[in-house]
Amino acid sequence: MKSLPKSLRIGPFDYEVKLQSGLFDGGQRLSGHCKYSVSEIVLDADAGPQAQLATLWHEIVHALISNADDSKHDEALVNTLGHGIMQVLRDNPELKKL
Repeated sequence: MKSLPKSLRIGPFDYEVKLQSGLFDGGQRLSGHCKYSVSEIVLDADAGPQAQLATLWHEIVHALISNADDSKHDEALVNTLGHGIMQVLRDNPELKKL
């Protein structure tokens, strides 16, 4: 598996992709999170590569929704879209060439 990108352009913003151990929010362990105000996506450094990629797609979906609407995001929808996009791109590599 290739390494994760160091940065991504999502809409009008360039997000830096960082790895960090021990991500928590209110005592709850996180796999990752999107820091909109500083254009960063932070992923759990201790997760495996496939989990990091799935979390990256999850956070990309959050950033896309945030660009369109600043309201609270439906986590079930974000999970469905993030995992679905990852699966479609992995199973259909010809789509990456379009």
